[in-house]
Amino acid sequence: MTTPPIKKTTQSEYIKTALRLPPDLHAEIQAEADRQGHSMNMEILFRLRAAAPGRLPSELEEIKAMLQRVVDALA
Repeated sequence: MTTPPIKKTTQSEYIKTALRLPPDLHAEIQAEADRQGHSMNMEILFRLRAAAPGRLPSELEEIKAMLQRVVDALA
């Protein structure tokens, strides 16, 4: 699976907000971000987007499309 190119963003494309997290959740998110090799901010965004109703993270959309091609090929 190929990773889509990362779009360069500017600060004007974001709204800065403060977020208070319990220490255990902060540590969990930071550890996962470290494992994935990206920032804690990116990990939080990924989790928020994954939790949004009706939205799939881009990686899951790609997997869904691949599975649909397999189903279509077998039909």
